[in-house]
Amino acid sequence: MFTGTAPSAPVEIARTTSTYGATTSRSVSVSRVLSACETIGAKPLPVLPAGMSCQNTSQGPVPVAQGKTCPYIDEVLGLIDFCNADSASQQVGRASAAMGHIEPFNLEYLGIGNEDLIDDVFKNRFQQIFDAVKAAHPEITVVGTVGPAPSGQDYEQGWAYAREAGIPIVDEHSYQSSSWWFHNLDHYDHTDRKGRRSTSANTAPGTPSSSTACPKRRSWAAWN
Repeated sequence: MFTGTAPSAPVEIARTTSTYGATTSRSVSVSRVLSACETIGAKPLPVLPAGMSCQNTSQGPVPVAQGKTCPYIDEVLGLIDFCNADSASQQVGRASAAMGHIEPFNLEYLGIGNEDLIDDVFKNRFQQIFDAVKAAHPEITVVGTVGPAPSGQDYEQGWAYAREAGIPIVDEHSYQSSSWWFHNLDHYDHTDRKGRRSTSANTAPGTPSSSTACPKRRSWAAWN
């Protein structure tokens, strides 16, 4: 899993292929993305793994070993510290200042998980990260995940777990055809307006047989 110990990658490894076969650039550091969001007046939403790999990878949903979970949680908390620490009194804040950003970035949202298989292992790893973030940074609103589709087992179990765990926002993804959405215009009509909120970071309408019929649209302020 990618860690935040290096502000940017060497140029020679800038262009790599992501889990989903897309070209990505690891030379775009966290600080650069945060600064870009700040410039255009957007609120960044970094998305980190929930202590396990995505179910869509070749090896499937493999969790971080329990013995390595605490160091991983430290990485998660370190990202928040980097974004919000006071450069005048905290060492991690001085690291941000050394990069040219004196004031805190004032991160508000943090995504945990991406299109995960919602099972007991996922819940175990997610809960540990969720509890640690709430305890150390109550100012952060955590965004959970409810699988890769707007229906099905992961969707239903993801929403049930979000209600049970008190996750304030969940991230819904959809790769359905335009026709599916036309026939499901009432998809959100019965959503509890006083319950968990939801956002949609990945929406890629196309044909049922082709996910490339329409380019994938992704909120660029949210990265995995």
